[in-house]
Amino acid sequence: MRRYIKIVLFLFLFVLGAQAKYMDELRSYLLSKDFSISGEFFLSQDRWIFGYFDKYGQIVGYYQLMGTQPTTTNPFGWREANASQLVQMQGVGYFIKIDFPFDMQNPYLKPYSWIYVDMQTKNVYKLIGADKGIFKYYDRDLDGVPDPIDQIYFYRLSNKAKFFSCKDSVQTQKYDILKLAKSSGSVQYDCGIGGDRFIEKNGSKLTDAIIDIQLDGKLNGKRFFAKIFKEPFKGLVTVEGLYGGRYMACTKEYEPVQEVAVDKEALSKFLMHWGEGKGDGYISGNCVLEERLLDRVQSAELTIVTTITTTNEANNTAKIEILEQMVKRP
Repeated sequence: MRRYIKIVLFLFLFVLGAQAKYMDELRSYLLSKDFSISGEFFLSQDRWIFGYFDKYGQIVGYYQLMGTQPTTTNPFGWREANASQLVQMQGVGYFIKIDFPFDMQNPYLKPYSWIYVDMQTKNVYKLIGADKGIFKYYDRDLDGVPDPIDQIYFYRLSNKAKFFSCKDSVQTQKYDILKLAKSSGSVQYDCGIGGDRFIEKNGSKLTDAIIDIQLDGKLNGKRFFAKIFKEPFKGLVTVEGLYGGRYMACTKEYEPVQEVAVDKEALSKFLMHWGEGKGDGYISGNCVLEERLLDRVQSAELTIVTTITTTNEANNTAKIEILEQMVKRP
């Protein structure tokens, strides 16, 4: 009884005073790295069934939520479920253990340092406790309905959960494009599809940048993977990948960049398009595949992850990650 009163008191104080700081720190933590997805929840005959993932994102076992009485060592009441007896399984969400430092330092929150992601809406919910088998999620306005975390957008990449702070999407006659992004440090990025928008917050010129682009998916129904690594201040671009089972690799050399102005147009053009084609002080190269490969294919399903790290003349650093999911219809 005493423990129950302490939990209720903690949740009451959390709602009254600390939730804004807690949620701000949680949001920053989710944006700071990728997380392994622990598994997937299913509904089966009014039972919540959890499919546990291995490191490849494949289900290797099933457990029923609240299949047994919860204990301090088994707060979710997990009980192993027989896969052959599970029928009419409907996937509803992902469950992700995050080990949020604030939770791990508090004995009442430590067992509940988990994120639930609704599979249909992609809304992200934070578990904060449980009462008699009923799990409690963050509820900003105390109306009894869990509220998703503001300005956090989820994307599953293999068995990894990636969280982003901005999102945009567009559908055209031939393309469906989803863009997600996040940035930290001295360069801020707005992910609107209408145009790339980079802002150097300190007004300092860039003195170094590394741009890593990874493409994964299908072109004309054939498996395609490529990695483009750009080092503008060394004047180097390296490309390697696979297409239709064939390996490809090439390099290009440019005049090394000395510094980059901080106005939006120049900064955006540099970070997103330097090293394309034979501009920007091109010297030599053996790349026969043009960068705009999508213009020459009939259909494409690609995930493009661009990671940019920069340093400015004040020695301030920044990291920008942009994920684009692109589908070109025949």
